[in-house]
Amino acid sequence: MKKVFSYIIVFLCSLLIISCTNKPSDDWVDWYFTYEIVDDSYAAVTGFHLEFGEDVVPDITYDVDAIIADEYEGYPVKRIRPKALGIISIRTITLGNHIEVVESLAFQHADRLKIIFSESVRIIEAEAFKYAKDIEVIFPEESRLEIIGQHAFAGTFIKSIVIPRFVHTIEPYAFAGTQLEQIEFQLPSSLKTISEAAFYAVKTRHLFLPKSIEEIHDAAFDGSPLEEIIFEEDSKLWLVGSHAFAHTFLLSFDFPSLVTHVGVAVFYRAYDLKYLGLPPLLTQINGDMFSELESLEEVRIPRGVTHIGDGAFSGSFSLKRVYIPDTVVSIGRNAFYNSGITGGYTVYVEGETLLETWNAWLWHQGVEFITFIFNHEFTY
Repeated sequence: MKKVFSYIIVFLCSLLIISCTNKPSDDWVDWYFTYEIVDDSYAAVTGFHLEFGEDVVPDITYDVDAIIADEYEGYPVKRIRPKALGIISIRTITLGNHIEVVESLAFQHADRLKIIFSESVRIIEAEAFKYAKDIEVIFPEESRLEIIGQHAFAGTFIKSIVIPRFVHTIEPYAFAGTQLEQIEFQLPSSLKTISEAAFYAVKTRHLFLPKSIEEIHDAAFDGSPLEEIIFEEDSKLWLVGSHAFAHTFLLSFDFPSLVTHVGVAVFYRAYDLKYLGLPPLLTQINGDMFSELESLEEVRIPRGVTHIGDGAFSGSFSLKRVYIPDTVVSIGRNAFYNSGITGGYTVYVEGETLLETWNAWLWHQGVEFITFIFNHEFTY
């Protein structure tokens, strides 16, 4: 009898253990995307939902790696709709292999999120990541991305990015105000235009710009702590906009040889700039083009420049030597006002072409203590 009773006890304990083992946990987390079919031709992501048990603590980043489907009900998933994936707290989202467009505000307010792009994405629309915070963006080696839209990443906490090789346009303010410390361009690059304020006030100190870039627009890198810019050999750059590198910490700068258009105050208040190599194809120096460069000591105006604009070098009070070729026919008012040469330094003039204009120019400058050396032989 005791033996039978023992068997019963063992059996009941086994049932209890099995019951406890199979009891559902309350700390589970599940997720799913929502989709819509558009024009009976493709599908788009419209949202993301999390479901979790009672024991899951809200307002944290859930340990979830979510993958967007390639197809929905037989239709390729090609777009991510506005606000579809904002305000989500998961670890990683991987885009499906048919996604072509990330629409405006698609990731609005996203935080602590890694986004792994697929090769198929061609366009990131304006403000796609508006108000997103701590995000990481990874593009595949064979990414076909072409356009990064206006304000696409502006104000986010993104710290590094590799611009894919097929990107040809970075639109205005695309990365303005971000925490970008490292910017790389996949080579060979197709990038042609860095638009207005595209990298305004980023945190990058060193920059390598690919030879494909043709235009750098106004304030493109204004307010960033740039110390060094290196252009790839055979650069196609021809236009540098106003304030493009204003308020930076550059020590020296050599314009690529094909630059013909330079805007106003390109290096405005770049106080550390000591050396400036002007492009040989430049034909005029616009007003205030190089004003308030407090550390600049020498300027060699390229042969071919015909006009030096008003206040072009004003406020550059360390300026000691200026070389002016005989192609210059006019110098604007206050071109060198409050610059170093007004304190008794030297202006070298090639030939005597300007000899008749100097009295008028000196009167405009209010200058009495400049030494002029005419018929100076220039070497470039």
